[in-house]
Amino acid sequence: MPSASSGPVRPTNVPADPRPRLEITLSPQLSPGPVVRVAVVASGPPLALRRLAVARAAPTALSDVRARDAQGPLVVESSPSGDGVALAFDREPVPPLSVSYTRAAEAFSTGLLGVSLDPNRMAASGDALLVLPVAWADQPVPTTVVIEAKNLLPEARAASSLGIGERRTLEVSSAALGRMTFLAGQMGHAVLDGPEGHDEVAWLGYTSFDPRSIAAEVASFRTAAREYLGDKRSAPFTLLLVSDARPSGGFEVARQTASVVVHVGVGQAYGGPMRVAVAHQLLREWLGPVLWVGPAEPERRAEAAWFVEGVTRFLARELAFRFGLLTPGEYLAEIDEIERLLVTSPDAQRPLAEVARAGAGTLLVARGARHAASADARIRSKSGGKRSLDHVLRALYAQAMKTGGPLPESAWAAALEGELGAAGSALVQGEVGAGTLPELPGDALGPCFAAGPKKYAPFDLGFELDGDLTRLPAAVRRVAGHAARAGLRAGDRVLSVQHQPGSLVVPVRLEIERAGQKQRLEYRPVGPEVTARGFTRLARVPDDRCVRR
Repeated sequence: MPSASSGPVRPTNVPADPRPRLEITLSPQLSPGPVVRVAVVASGPPLALRRLAVARAAPTALSDVRARDAQGPLVVESSPSGDGVALAFDREPVPPLSVSYTRAAEAFSTGLLGVSLDPNRMAASGDALLVLPVAWADQPVPTTVVIEAKNLLPEARAASSLGIGERRTLEVSSAALGRMTFLAGQMGHAVLDGPEGHDEVAWLGYTSFDPRSIAAEVASFRTAAREYLGDKRSAPFTLLLVSDARPSGGFEVARQTASVVVHVGVGQAYGGPMRVAVAHQLLREWLGPVLWVGPAEPERRAEAAWFVEGVTRFLARELAFRFGLLTPGEYLAEIDEIERLLVTSPDAQRPLAEVARAGAGTLLVARGARHAASADARIRSKSGGKRSLDHVLRALYAQAMKTGGPLPESAWAAALEGELGAAGSALVQGEVGAGTLPELPGDALGPCFAAGPKKYAPFDLGFELDGDLTRLPAAVRRVAGHAARAGLRAGDRVLSVQHQPGSLVVPVRLEIERAGQKQRLEYRPVGPEVTARGFTRLARVPDDRCVRR
């Protein structure tokens, strides 16, 4: 529905192309809220300002939408657009265009971050909060973001993917703003500035580990990763830590614009699994944006996950171990998790394109990580330890820096063929293309580990519904395993489910209804074990002999 009366018709003498610029002000408010009041001022070509959108918000989440330009008020028309809302105007705006609105906030939860607010803090995802010009989705524009943190508390601070502080300016696109997190509240922060680079870290809420030590560790890892790849450039970087009520093991790490955001439970230890996950997303600064191996066609981009995410996962584990951030036990646990995902999946040996079309991203990550370990072991063996996958990755990175675009899978196959002969391209066709799982050589992990039979358990919720998990409540049709032992029965109505997909550590929490009575159940989502080849730690070999260079 229109939200303002229309203004006068645009005069013909208005300049046609003013310089693009964005100014965004975020004002968290608890009364009558909780809400975040957002003001966007946009200058630029009038046609580019005709349509704005927020990518992820229900139409009812936005209220009190107002707009005006240099000629007065504008009529705003809102309409659903995908999972979000689009705003359009009755006429072409005369810049500067000012749009303000109220975004409803929710309580903090362990789900996907939208816009969360309580009396002490705010956390919001850009794609759920910001209404931005659609025309600038991929066009970098000088942007200033102001977070009025002291609306919450006098001692509150602000931080975002742009860095620490209530006011930050950067040249960035609308899409990149959507891939940011914005924070306000009582928070700690650290800044590490030196010849090696500029790193900023902010943490909102309490954790069982000291975020200050993590700040230094992350900065050191980024420096070492740049040296490993031979890239002397150093872009500013921000690490954001947000604690919530999620159970141990349920942490989430995501790569965002110029930053990494970590959502973590208060009691979560900063151990091997989280270190690998953070290292993985840190490496996505280079692997993906610079070195991309896979199809260039947009409709086939998902197929590249075996490299962009899978090989990156392998490298994260190897570098973290090499830099002394993982114990041998933590290193082996990461190896086991990759192997478990593959040997327990009925889809592990489907062709690459089929797995990508099915949206099985986790499986592609495991496939790529396992293939990288296989290739590394065979290169080390053939060269007598003189060469490794390090040489392949560095050479391809240098090649990508020169060409400035994605490299085809044939470039990866050619690189392995250069190291292993015809067996190299066959390895890519089999392990990447077809999903075959040839046994890793017995010395694939170095002198500390020996190959042998091992048991792996699959992730299994233990029940089937008449519907699916996205449409609750739904009746239980079949029950087995741990779900049955926890007391779930066929015919129960599942009202809500909390779980971490793929994780055997985070328990499943169900709220069910039976005979008109509500109950809560909790159990581990573990299915029947399978036996496959794996590795064990050799106790006789000391830790200092485990790491290979």
